[in-house]
Amino acid sequence: MNKDNIIPSMTHPYGMCWQQPPTYLILIDDTHAVMSRLDFEILMDYTRSQPSALYNGKMWKAQYEDEGTLKWFLCYCFNENEKTNEIDIAYREILIID
Repeated sequence: MNKDNIIPSMTHPYGMCWQQPPTYLILIDDTHAVMSRLDFEILMDYTRSQPSALYNGKMWKAQYEDEGTLKWFLCYCFNENEKTNEIDIAYREILIID
């Protein structure tokens, strides 16, 4: 597992107002994020946009076309660099377990 497969803790003060499931309930590998339907429903949907505030640990879902099929993806921020005001965003296809 590489460092991109670890969702960092959300420590930014804005995170106090952001609703998302606990990271320990989501299993992530290089291509997928496995979660319950309830956790999927908790994630904010940014299919047609992107959250305005981005910081480590922030997660959301978005639907994108992949190989001709619409699929849901978990998006999350990591590697925040406050000096350069840059952040990485990882995308993993969501698999829902009930």
